[in-house]
Amino acid sequence: MDINAEVEKGDLFELYNFLKEKGIPADLSENISGWSVVAMPEGYIERAKVVVQDKNLIIKILDPYDFVIAKLRRGTQEDALFVAKKFNLNSEKILKYGELAIKGSIKDTALLNFKRGKLKLKLKVIPAFTGKEYLSIDEILKDKIAKKLLWAEILFNDKINWENIRIK
Repeated sequence: MDINAEVEKGDLFELYNFLKEKGIPADLSENISGWSVVAMPEGYIERAKVVVQDKNLIIKILDPYDFVIAKLRRGTQEDALFVAKKFNLNSEKILKYGELAIKGSIKDTALLNFKRGKLKLKLKVIPAFTGKEYLSIDEILKDKIAKKLLWAEILFNDKINWENIRIK
């Protein structure tokens, strides 16, 4: 078990040290949306569900769609796929949340870094959500769902040199 959390009140570093002393790995921040070039989808805080609340503590969990985007932002496609399947999430709605995340993101070349070349390594995100393998960007661009997922593949697959991709 580990804890990834946005801490709104109190001493973040004191909480981190407390968890560390208890042997609980933690990644804490005042703003989890800042953990990646890709922002969290707008409204993620409002969609989070309160699971524990008392006078000194409120614990919320992310909406499953926001959780999938959070996992994709951090490059953990397997976790994203597991949650998508477990909660029977709608792929079109995942794409909508992804578009919200991109819309709220800073401008960065990581969003555009494919130019010319062949896919030399295996895709991660697109096959996980479509169940299909693709051999070229051209094949991806012809598939409506795969094309919409391309932004996530570019951002989260650091095994492909996107600068050398050729588009016919």
